[in-house]
Amino acid sequence: MRLLLSLSGIYLCIIFFRQALRHKGERRFVFLVTSLFLLLPLVAASLLYARNILQVFDRELPANRDPANWWIVPVTPEQGEPWFLNILATLIIFSLLYIVTDLLISSVAFFMKKRGIELLSMHKALIKWCIVLGGCVLFLRINLWPVILGMGAASIVLGFALKEMLENLFTGMALDTEGAFHSGDWIRIGDSETIGKVYEKNWRSTKLVTLEDECITVPNRLLGAEKILCYNKPNPLFARQLRVGTSYNDPPVKVKEVLRTILMREPAVAKAPPPLVKTIEYGDFAIVYEMKYWIDDYGEHRRIADSIMTKIWYAFKFYGIEIPFPIRTVHMKERDQIEHEQEENDKEVEAKIACLQGLAPFRRHLRARDLDFLARNSFRKRYAAGEHVLLKGEIGDALYLVTEGSCLVLLPDGRKPRIGAGHYFGEMGLLGGRQRTADVVAGEEGAVVVRTDKHCMDVLFRTYPDLLQEFEQIRDARKQELPPEAPVQSGMRVHPFLKAIRYTADFLRPW
Repeated sequence: MRLLLSLSGIYLCIIFFRQALRHKGERRFVFLVTSLFLLLPLVAASLLYARNILQVFDRELPANRDPANWWIVPVTPEQGEPWFLNILATLIIFSLLYIVTDLLISSVAFFMKKRGIELLSMHKALIKWCIVLGGCVLFLRINLWPVILGMGAASIVLGFALKEMLENLFTGMALDTEGAFHSGDWIRIGDSETIGKVYEKNWRSTKLVTLEDECITVPNRLLGAEKILCYNKPNPLFARQLRVGTSYNDPPVKVKEVLRTILMREPAVAKAPPPLVKTIEYGDFAIVYEMKYWIDDYGEHRRIADSIMTKIWYAFKFYGIEIPFPIRTVHMKERDQIEHEQEENDKEVEAKIACLQGLAPFRRHLRARDLDFLARNSFRKRYAAGEHVLLKGEIGDALYLVTEGSCLVLLPDGRKPRIGAGHYFGEMGLLGGRQRTADVVAGEEGAVVVRTDKHCMDVLFRTYPDLLQEFEQIRDARKQELPPEAPVQSGMRVHPFLKAIRYTADFLRPW
Protein backbone atom coordinates (compact mmCIF):
# COMPACT_ATOMS: atom_id res chain seq x y z
CA MET A 1 0.00 0.00 0.00
CA ARG A 2 2.80 2.42 0.85
CA LEU A 3 4.46 1.61 -2.44
CA LEU A 4 1.21 2.27 -4.31
CA LEU A 5 0.74 5.63 -2.61
CA SER A 6 4.34 6.58 -3.35
CA LEU A 7 4.02 5.66 -7.02
CA SER A 8 0.76 7.64 -7.23
CA GLY A 9 2.45 10.70 -5.71
CA ILE A 10 5.39 10.47 -8.10
CA TYR A 11 2.96 10.07 -11.01
CA LEU A 12 1.15 13.28 -9.99
CA CYS A 13 4.50 15.05 -9.67
CA ILE A 14 5.32 14.13 -13.25
CA ILE A 15 1.90 15.33 -14.46
CA PHE A 16 2.18 18.75 -12.78
CA PHE A 17 5.78 19.15 -13.89
CA ARG A 18 4.65 18.47 -17.46
CA GLN A 19 1.95 21.12 -17.11
CA ALA A 20 4.60 23.55 -15.86
CA LEU A 21 6.60 23.00 -19.06
CA ARG A 22 3.49 23.62 -21.19
CA HIS A 23 2.50 26.92 -19.58
CA LYS A 24 4.15 30.28 -19.02
CA GLY A 25 4.09 33.04 -16.46
CA GLU A 26 2.51 32.69 -13.05
CA ARG A 27 0.70 29.50 -14.00
CA ARG A 28 4.05 27.80 -14.60
CA PHE A 29 5.23 28.69 -11.08
CA VAL A 30 2.02 27.33 -9.55
CA PHE A 31 2.51 23.98 -11.28
CA LEU A 32 6.21 23.91 -10.32
CA VAL A 33 5.40 24.60 -6.67
CA THR A 34 2.71 21.92 -6.75
CA SER A 35 4.99 19.28 -8.26
CA LEU A 36 8.25 20.00 -6.42
CA PHE A 37 7.31 21.64 -3.10
CA LEU A 38 3.97 20.00 -2.33
CA LEU A 39 3.67 16.56 -3.86
CA LEU A 40 7.27 15.39 -3.30
CA PRO A 41 7.27 16.37 0.41
CA LEU A 42 3.87 14.69 0.80
CA VAL A 43 5.25 11.47 -0.70
CA ALA A 44 8.29 11.67 1.57
CA ALA A 45 6.10 12.36 4.63
CA SER A 46 3.85 9.46 3.74
CA LEU A 47 6.85 7.11 3.71
CA LEU A 48 8.58 8.52 6.79
CA TYR A 49 5.50 8.84 9.00
CA ALA A 50 3.80 5.55 8.06
CA ARG A 51 1.07 7.23 5.97
CA ASN A 52 0.07 9.58 8.83
CA ILE A 53 1.03 12.83 7.14
CA LEU A 54 -0.43 15.03 9.89
CA GLN A 55 2.35 13.89 12.24
CA VAL A 56 4.79 15.98 10.22
CA PHE A 57 3.27 19.07 11.88
CA ASP A 58 3.48 17.71 15.47
CA ARG A 59 6.34 19.68 17.05
CA GLU A 60 6.34 17.46 20.17
CA LEU A 61 6.79 14.24 18.23
CA PRO A 62 10.27 12.74 18.98
CA ALA A 63 10.95 12.20 15.29
CA ASN A 64 10.47 15.93 14.73
CA ARG A 65 13.04 16.82 17.41
CA ASP A 66 15.73 14.35 16.42
CA PRO A 67 18.63 16.09 14.59
CA ALA A 68 19.70 12.70 13.26
CA ASN A 69 16.78 12.81 10.81
CA TRP A 70 17.79 14.47 7.56
CA TRP A 71 14.58 16.55 7.33
CA ILE A 72 15.12 18.10 10.79
CA VAL A 73 17.37 21.17 11.09
CA PRO A 74 18.21 22.28 14.67
CA VAL A 75 18.40 26.04 15.27
CA THR A 76 20.37 27.01 18.35
CA PRO A 77 20.31 30.75 19.07
CA GLU A 78 22.74 32.42 21.49
CA GLN A 79 19.89 33.18 23.83
CA GLY A 80 16.70 31.18 24.36
CA GLU A 81 15.71 27.58 23.86
CA PRO A 82 16.75 25.68 20.72
CA TRP A 83 14.02 24.79 18.22
CA PHE A 84 13.82 22.46 15.28
CA LEU A 85 12.87 23.29 11.70
CA ASN A 86 11.01 20.52 9.85
CA ILE A 87 11.91 20.90 6.15
CA LEU A 88 8.98 18.75 5.00
CA ALA A 89 6.43 20.70 7.03
CA THR A 90 7.90 23.99 5.87
CA LEU A 91 7.69 23.02 2.18
CA ILE A 92 4.12 21.73 2.53
CA ILE A 93 2.88 24.83 4.37
CA PHE A 94 4.74 27.14 1.96
CA SER A 95 3.35 25.48 -1.16
CA LEU A 96 -0.24 25.36 0.15
CA LEU A 97 -0.14 29.02 1.13
CA TYR A 98 1.40 29.96 -2.23
CA ILE A 99 -1.19 28.07 -4.30
CA VAL A 100 -4.23 29.28 -2.31
CA THR A 101 -2.97 32.87 -2.18
CA ASP A 102 -2.24 32.90 -5.91
CA LEU A 103 -5.74 31.64 -6.73
CA LEU A 104 -7.38 34.22 -4.46
CA ILE A 105 -5.31 37.13 -5.79
CA SER A 106 -5.92 36.09 -9.40
CA SER A 107 -9.67 35.95 -8.77
CA VAL A 108 -9.68 39.37 -7.08
CA ALA A 109 -7.57 40.87 -9.89
CA PHE A 110 -9.97 39.45 -12.49
CA PHE A 111 -13.04 41.07 -10.90
CA MET A 112 -11.17 44.34 -10.28
CA LYS A 113 -10.11 44.49 -13.92
CA LYS A 114 -13.75 44.15 -14.98
CA ARG A 115 -14.45 47.31 -12.99
CA GLY A 116 -11.55 49.17 -14.59
CA ILE A 117 -9.12 48.79 -11.66
CA GLU A 118 -5.80 47.21 -12.55
CA LEU A 119 -3.84 45.19 -10.00
CA LEU A 120 -0.24 45.20 -11.18
CA SER A 121 2.13 42.26 -10.93
CA MET A 122 4.15 44.29 -8.41
CA HIS A 123 1.10 44.57 -6.15
CA LYS A 124 0.29 40.91 -6.58
CA ALA A 125 3.83 39.88 -5.66
CA LEU A 126 3.94 42.07 -2.52
CA ILE A 127 0.57 40.84 -1.27
CA LYS A 128 1.33 37.22 -2.10
CA TRP A 129 4.75 37.05 -0.46
CA CYS A 130 3.62 38.92 2.64
CA ILE A 131 0.80 36.40 3.13
CA VAL A 132 2.96 33.37 2.30
CA LEU A 133 5.93 34.31 4.51
CA GLY A 134 3.70 35.57 7.34
CA GLY A 135 1.59 32.42 7.16
CA CYS A 136 4.66 30.19 7.31
CA VAL A 137 5.88 31.98 10.40
CA LEU A 138 2.50 31.68 12.13
CA PHE A 139 1.68 28.08 11.16
CA LEU A 140 5.17 26.77 11.88
CA ARG A 141 5.53 28.97 15.00
CA ILE A 142 8.96 30.10 13.94
CA ASN A 143 10.72 32.39 16.41
CA LEU A 144 12.07 35.24 14.34
CA TRP A 145 13.82 37.10 17.16
CA PRO A 146 16.91 34.89 17.16
CA VAL A 147 17.14 35.32 13.42
CA ILE A 148 16.75 39.10 13.59
CA LEU A 149 19.20 39.47 16.48
CA GLY A 150 21.68 37.17 14.80
CA MET A 151 21.80 39.19 11.61
CA GLY A 152 23.56 42.17 13.20
CA ALA A 153 26.08 43.70 10.85
CA ALA A 154 25.05 41.29 8.10
CA SER A 155 21.86 43.34 7.63
CA ILE A 156 23.93 46.41 6.79
CA VAL A 157 25.93 44.50 4.20
CA LEU A 158 22.71 43.04 2.81
CA GLY A 159 21.20 46.52 2.60
CA PHE A 160 24.11 47.79 0.50
CA ALA A 161 23.92 44.71 -1.72
CA LEU A 162 20.19 45.21 -2.31
CA LYS A 163 20.40 48.99 -2.72
CA GLU A 164 19.43 49.07 -6.42
CA MET A 165 16.78 46.40 -5.96
CA LEU A 166 15.10 48.35 -3.15
CA GLU A 167 15.39 51.59 -5.10
CA ASN A 168 13.64 49.98 -8.06
CA LEU A 169 10.92 48.64 -5.76
CA PHE A 170 10.11 51.90 -4.00
CA THR A 171 10.40 54.01 -7.16
CA GLY A 172 7.97 51.69 -8.92
CA MET A 173 5.55 51.96 -6.00
CA ALA A 174 5.82 55.76 -6.05
CA LEU A 175 5.16 55.94 -9.80
CA ASP A 176 2.17 53.67 -9.44
CA THR A 177 0.79 55.67 -6.51
CA GLU A 178 1.05 58.86 -8.56
CA GLY A 179 -0.69 57.18 -11.48
CA ALA A 180 1.89 58.51 -13.94
CA PHE A 181 1.07 55.72 -16.40
CA HIS A 182 -0.57 52.31 -16.53
CA SER A 183 -0.30 49.16 -18.60
CA GLY A 184 -1.46 49.87 -22.13
CA ASP A 185 -0.32 53.50 -22.12
CA TRP A 186 2.12 54.88 -24.69
CA ILE A 187 4.97 56.79 -23.03
CA ARG A 188 8.15 58.59 -23.99
CA ILE A 189 11.10 58.53 -21.59
CA GLY A 190 13.07 61.76 -21.17
CA ASP A 191 14.37 63.55 -24.24
CA SER A 192 15.34 60.31 -25.97
CA GLU A 193 13.56 58.67 -28.87
CA THR A 194 12.42 55.79 -26.65
CA ILE A 195 8.67 55.54 -27.19
CA GLY A 196 6.78 52.40 -26.32
CA LYS A 197 3.59 50.85 -25.02
CA VAL A 198 3.68 49.66 -21.41
CA TYR A 199 2.75 46.00 -21.30
CA GLU A 200 4.13 44.98 -17.89
CA LYS A 201 5.05 46.71 -14.62
CA ASN A 202 6.77 44.73 -11.91
CA TRP A 203 8.79 45.38 -8.78
CA ARG A 204 12.08 45.82 -10.66
CA SER A 205 11.33 47.31 -14.07
CA THR A 206 8.80 48.49 -16.61
CA LYS A 207 8.62 46.73 -19.98
CA LEU A 208 7.77 48.55 -23.20
CA VAL A 209 7.10 47.39 -26.75
CA THR A 210 8.06 49.95 -29.41
CA LEU A 211 6.54 50.71 -32.79
CA GLU A 212 9.20 48.43 -34.29
CA ASP A 213 7.93 45.55 -32.07
CA GLU A 214 11.08 45.65 -29.97
CA CYS A 215 10.91 44.94 -26.23
CA ILE A 216 12.66 47.42 -23.92
CA THR A 217 13.11 46.81 -20.19
CA VAL A 218 13.67 50.01 -18.19
CA PRO A 219 14.59 49.83 -14.46
CA ASN A 220 12.13 51.75 -12.31
CA ARG A 221 14.88 53.86 -10.71
CA LEU A 222 15.73 55.30 -14.14
CA LEU A 223 12.08 56.16 -14.76
CA GLY A 224 11.97 58.02 -11.46
CA ALA A 225 14.83 60.28 -12.56
CA GLU A 226 13.48 61.05 -16.05
CA LYS A 227 10.72 63.17 -17.51
CA ILE A 228 7.90 60.87 -18.68
CA LEU A 229 5.56 61.93 -21.45
CA CYS A 230 2.34 59.89 -21.41
CA TYR A 231 0.34 60.09 -24.62
CA ASN A 232 -2.84 58.70 -23.02
CA LYS A 233 -3.17 61.25 -20.21
CA PRO A 234 -5.05 63.29 -19.22
CA ASN A 235 -7.11 62.69 -22.37
CA PRO A 236 -7.17 59.23 -23.97
CA LEU A 237 -7.21 60.99 -27.38
CA PHE A 238 -3.99 62.56 -28.52
CA ALA A 239 -3.38 64.99 -31.34
CA ARG A 240 -1.24 64.55 -34.43
CA GLN A 241 -0.18 67.15 -36.98
CA LEU A 242 0.57 66.83 -40.67
CA ARG A 243 1.71 69.57 -43.04
CA VAL A 244 1.30 69.99 -46.77
CA GLY A 245 2.09 72.84 -49.15
CA THR A 246 0.06 73.96 -52.15
CA SER A 247 0.53 76.44 -54.96
CA TYR A 248 -0.28 80.14 -54.56
CA ASN A 249 -2.76 79.72 -57.42
CA ASP A 250 -5.01 77.50 -55.27
CA PRO A 251 -7.36 79.45 -52.97
CA PRO A 252 -7.03 78.54 -49.25
CA VAL A 253 -10.80 78.06 -48.91
CA LYS A 254 -10.74 75.29 -51.52
CA VAL A 255 -7.65 73.60 -50.08
CA LYS A 256 -8.99 73.69 -46.52
CA GLU A 257 -12.31 72.19 -47.56
CA VAL A 258 -10.61 69.32 -49.38
CA LEU A 259 -8.28 68.60 -46.44
CA ARG A 260 -11.08 68.84 -43.87
CA THR A 261 -13.25 66.44 -45.87
CA ILE A 262 -10.44 63.89 -46.05
CA LEU A 263 -9.88 64.08 -42.28
CA MET A 264 -13.58 63.80 -41.45
CA ARG A 265 -13.96 60.73 -43.67
CA GLU A 266 -10.93 58.92 -42.28
CA PRO A 267 -12.39 56.15 -40.03
CA ALA A 268 -9.55 56.21 -37.49
CA VAL A 269 -9.76 59.98 -36.90
CA ALA A 270 -11.96 61.09 -33.99
CA LYS A 271 -14.96 63.22 -34.93
CA ALA A 272 -14.99 65.01 -31.57
CA PRO A 273 -13.03 67.20 -31.25
CA PRO A 274 -13.31 67.88 -34.99
CA PRO A 275 -10.13 68.01 -37.10
CA LEU A 276 -8.62 71.45 -37.71
CA VAL A 277 -6.95 72.84 -40.83
CA LYS A 278 -4.89 76.03 -40.49
CA THR A 279 -2.88 78.22 -42.83
CA ILE A 280 0.42 78.62 -41.02
CA GLU A 281 2.96 80.00 -43.49
CA TYR A 282 3.41 81.74 -46.82
CA GLY A 283 6.65 80.08 -47.85
CA ASP A 284 9.00 80.74 -50.73
CA PHE A 285 7.38 78.13 -52.92
CA ALA A 286 4.06 77.22 -51.31
CA ILE A 287 1.30 78.07 -48.87
CA VAL A 288 1.77 75.67 -45.96
CA TYR A 289 -1.26 74.16 -44.23
CA GLU A 290 -1.29 72.23 -40.97
CA MET A 291 -3.83 69.50 -40.26
CA LYS A 292 -4.50 68.68 -36.63
CA TYR A 293 -6.54 65.61 -35.77
CA TRP A 294 -7.07 63.28 -32.82
CA ILE A 295 -6.73 59.49 -32.64
CA ASP A 296 -7.09 57.02 -29.78
CA ASP A 297 -4.31 54.54 -30.59
CA TYR A 298 -0.78 55.91 -30.80
CA GLY A 299 0.45 52.63 -32.25
CA GLU A 300 -1.62 53.26 -35.40
CA HIS A 301 -0.49 56.86 -36.03
CA ARG A 302 1.93 55.93 -38.82
CA ARG A 303 -0.65 53.91 -40.70
CA ILE A 304 -3.26 56.65 -40.28
CA ALA A 305 -0.83 59.34 -41.47
CA ASP A 306 0.04 57.20 -44.50
CA SER A 307 -3.65 56.78 -45.35
CA ILE A 308 -4.34 60.51 -45.03
CA MET A 309 -1.33 61.61 -47.09
CA THR A 310 -2.12 59.07 -49.81
CA LYS A 311 -5.71 60.31 -50.06
CA ILE A 312 -4.48 63.91 -50.19
CA TRP A 313 -2.34 63.17 -53.26
CA TYR A 314 -5.24 61.65 -55.16
CA ALA A 315 -7.69 64.36 -54.05
CA PHE A 316 -5.29 67.12 -55.11
CA LYS A 317 -4.87 65.47 -58.50
CA PHE A 318 -8.63 65.24 -58.94
CA TYR A 319 -9.38 68.84 -57.90
CA GLY A 320 -6.41 70.28 -59.77
CA ILE A 321 -4.52 71.44 -56.66
CA GLU A 322 -0.78 71.68 -57.25
CA ILE A 323 1.86 70.56 -54.74
CA PRO A 324 4.90 72.71 -55.63
CA PHE A 325 8.45 71.74 -54.75
CA PRO A 326 11.65 73.79 -54.85
CA ILE A 327 13.51 71.58 -57.33
CA ARG A 328 14.93 72.62 -60.66
CA THR A 329 15.08 69.78 -63.17
CA VAL A 330 17.35 70.29 -66.19
CA HIS A 331 16.46 68.05 -69.12
CA MET A 332 19.46 67.59 -71.41
CA LYS A 333 17.45 66.33 -74.35
CA GLU A 334 16.88 67.25 -77.95
CA ARG A 335 13.59 68.89 -78.81
CA ASP A 336 12.64 66.00 -81.06
CA GLN A 337 13.25 63.51 -78.26
CA ILE A 338 11.12 65.50 -75.84
CA GLU A 339 8.31 65.82 -78.35
CA HIS A 340 8.50 62.09 -79.10
CA GLU A 341 8.26 61.17 -75.41
CA GLN A 342 5.35 63.54 -74.92
CA GLU A 343 3.60 62.07 -77.93
CA GLU A 344 4.08 58.53 -76.60
CA ASN A 345 2.73 59.54 -73.20
CA ASP A 346 -0.32 61.18 -74.79
CA LYS A 347 -0.97 58.04 -76.81
CA GLU A 348 -0.76 55.95 -73.65
CA VAL A 349 -3.27 58.21 -71.89
CA GLU A 350 -5.60 58.20 -74.91
CA ALA A 351 -5.47 54.40 -75.06
CA LYS A 352 -6.40 54.17 -71.38
CA ILE A 353 -9.23 56.67 -71.83
CA ALA A 354 -10.60 54.65 -74.75
CA CYS A 355 -10.61 51.52 -72.59
CA LEU A 356 -12.22 53.30 -69.65
CA GLN A 357 -14.92 54.76 -71.90
CA GLY A 358 -15.82 51.22 -72.89
CA LEU A 359 -17.08 50.52 -69.37
CA ALA A 360 -20.78 51.36 -69.06
CA PRO A 361 -20.60 52.80 -65.48
CA PHE A 362 -17.80 55.18 -66.45
CA ARG A 363 -19.45 56.16 -69.69
CA ARG A 364 -22.72 57.03 -67.93
CA HIS A 365 -21.38 58.96 -64.95
CA LEU A 366 -17.94 60.42 -65.70
CA ARG A 367 -16.95 63.44 -67.73
CA ALA A 368 -13.92 63.71 -70.02
CA ARG A 369 -11.98 65.42 -67.24
CA ASP A 370 -12.72 62.55 -64.87
CA LEU A 371 -11.62 59.95 -67.42
CA ASP A 372 -8.39 61.88 -67.94
CA PHE A 373 -7.86 61.87 -64.16
CA LEU A 374 -8.36 58.11 -64.05
CA ALA A 375 -6.10 57.46 -67.03
CA ARG A 376 -3.22 59.58 -65.73
CA ASN A 377 -3.35 57.95 -62.29
CA SER A 378 -3.53 54.34 -63.50
CA PHE A 379 -0.78 52.15 -64.87
CA ARG A 380 -0.63 49.30 -67.33
CA LYS A 381 1.23 46.04 -66.91
CA ARG A 382 1.73 43.13 -69.29
CA TYR A 383 1.38 39.62 -67.85
CA ALA A 384 2.74 36.45 -69.43
CA ALA A 385 0.48 33.46 -69.98
CA GLY A 386 -0.39 31.82 -66.65
CA GLU A 387 1.16 34.62 -64.57
CA HIS A 388 -0.80 35.62 -61.48
CA VAL A 389 -2.58 38.96 -61.62
CA LEU A 390 -4.30 38.47 -58.24
CA LEU A 391 -3.67 35.97 -55.49
CA LYS A 392 -6.36 34.42 -53.35
CA GLY A 393 -6.29 35.85 -49.83
CA GLU A 394 -4.95 39.28 -50.79
CA ILE A 395 -6.81 42.35 -49.54
CA GLY A 396 -8.59 44.08 -52.43
CA ASP A 397 -7.39 47.63 -53.07
CA ALA A 398 -7.79 48.27 -56.81
CA LEU A 399 -9.95 47.88 -59.90
CA TYR A 400 -8.46 45.95 -62.84
CA LEU A 401 -9.40 46.48 -66.51
CA VAL A 402 -8.27 44.03 -69.20
CA THR A 403 -7.20 45.98 -72.32
CA GLU A 404 -5.53 43.19 -74.31
CA GLY A 405 -5.69 39.41 -74.16
CA SER A 406 -7.71 37.78 -71.42
CA CYS A 407 -7.61 36.61 -67.81
CA LEU A 408 -8.91 33.47 -66.12
CA VAL A 409 -10.59 33.34 -62.69
CA LEU A 410 -9.66 30.13 -60.87
CA LEU A 411 -12.74 29.43 -58.75
CA PRO A 412 -12.69 26.94 -55.85
CA ASP A 413 -15.18 24.65 -57.62
CA GLY A 414 -12.80 24.17 -60.58
CA ARG A 415 -14.48 26.54 -63.02
CA LYS A 416 -12.33 29.05 -64.93
CA PRO A 417 -14.46 31.95 -66.19
CA ARG A 418 -12.73 34.06 -68.83
CA ILE A 419 -12.45 37.85 -68.61
CA GLY A 420 -11.84 39.28 -72.06
CA ALA A 421 -10.59 42.65 -73.24
CA GLY A 422 -12.84 45.54 -72.24
CA HIS A 423 -14.03 43.86 -69.03
CA TYR A 424 -12.96 44.45 -65.46
CA PHE A 425 -12.65 42.63 -62.13
CA GLY A 426 -11.72 43.38 -58.53
CA GLU A 427 -14.82 45.39 -57.61
CA MET A 428 -15.64 43.17 -54.61
CA GLY A 429 -12.37 43.82 -52.84
CA LEU A 430 -12.39 47.46 -53.98
CA LEU A 431 -15.72 48.22 -52.29
CA GLY A 432 -15.51 46.01 -49.24
CA GLY A 433 -11.76 45.79 -48.56
CA ARG A 434 -12.28 42.03 -48.26
CA GLN A 435 -9.90 39.24 -49.14
CA ARG A 436 -9.74 37.93 -52.67
CA THR A 437 -11.76 34.73 -52.97
CA ALA A 438 -10.03 33.36 -56.09
CA ASP A 439 -6.81 33.52 -58.09
CA VAL A 440 -6.76 35.47 -61.36
CA VAL A 441 -4.13 34.54 -63.98
CA ALA A 442 -3.37 35.71 -67.51
CA GLY A 443 -4.82 33.62 -70.33
CA GLU A 444 -2.94 31.61 -72.93
CA GLU A 445 -2.25 34.70 -75.06
CA GLY A 446 -1.16 36.78 -72.06
CA ALA A 447 -2.89 39.95 -70.91
CA VAL A 448 -2.41 43.69 -70.54
CA VAL A 449 -4.19 45.00 -67.45
CA VAL A 450 -4.81 48.60 -66.33
CA ARG A 451 -4.80 48.96 -62.54
CA THR A 452 -6.73 51.83 -60.92
CA ASP A 453 -5.92 52.41 -57.25
CA LYS A 454 -8.56 52.32 -54.51
CA HIS A 455 -7.79 55.87 -53.36
CA CYS A 456 -8.35 57.17 -56.89
CA MET A 457 -11.72 55.42 -57.08
CA ASP A 458 -12.70 56.71 -53.62
CA VAL A 459 -12.38 60.28 -54.90
CA LEU A 460 -14.78 59.49 -57.76
CA PHE A 461 -17.19 57.61 -55.47
CA ARG A 462 -17.41 60.62 -53.14
CA THR A 463 -18.04 62.93 -56.09
CA TYR A 464 -20.50 60.66 -57.91
CA PRO A 465 -22.63 58.66 -55.43
CA ASP A 466 -24.59 57.16 -58.35
CA LEU A 467 -21.37 55.61 -59.63
CA LEU A 468 -20.77 53.97 -56.27
CA GLN A 469 -24.34 52.68 -56.18
CA GLU A 470 -24.00 51.11 -59.63
CA PHE A 471 -20.73 49.39 -58.70
CA GLU A 472 -22.41 48.03 -55.57
CA GLN A 473 -25.22 46.59 -57.66
CA ILE A 474 -22.70 44.95 -60.01
CA ARG A 475 -20.84 43.54 -57.01
CA ASP A 476 -24.02 42.04 -55.56
CA ALA A 477 -24.90 40.50 -58.91
CA ARG A 478 -21.48 38.91 -59.27
CA LYS A 479 -21.71 37.50 -55.78
CA GLN A 480 -24.67 35.46 -56.91
CA GLU A 481 -22.56 33.96 -59.71
CA LEU A 482 -19.87 32.71 -57.32
CA PRO A 483 -20.20 29.24 -55.78
CA PRO A 484 -21.37 29.27 -52.17
CA GLU A 485 -18.58 29.23 -49.64
CA ALA A 486 -18.07 25.88 -48.04
CA PRO A 487 -19.20 25.92 -44.42
CA VAL A 488 -16.62 25.37 -41.78
CA GLN A 489 -16.53 21.69 -40.93
CA SER A 490 -16.84 21.74 -37.20
CA GLY A 491 -17.66 18.05 -36.96
CA MET A 492 -20.24 16.55 -34.70
CA ARG A 493 -21.22 18.50 -31.66
CA VAL A 494 -19.35 17.10 -28.70
CA HIS A 495 -21.22 16.72 -25.46
CA PRO A 496 -19.77 18.86 -22.62
CA PHE A 497 -19.29 15.71 -20.53
CA LEU A 498 -17.16 14.16 -23.31
CA LYS A 499 -15.17 17.40 -23.58
CA ALA A 500 -14.47 17.26 -19.85
CA ILE A 501 -13.35 13.63 -20.15
CA ARG A 502 -10.99 14.48 -23.03
CA TYR A 503 -9.53 17.44 -21.16
CA THR A 504 -9.03 15.34 -18.02
CA ALA A 505 -7.39 12.56 -20.03
CA ASP A 506 -5.03 15.05 -21.68
CA PHE A 507 -4.22 16.60 -18.29
CA LEU A 508 -3.48 13.22 -16.69
CA ARG A 509 -1.31 12.03 -19.55
CA PRO A 510 2.34 12.07 -18.32
CA TRP A 511 3.93 12.39 -21.76
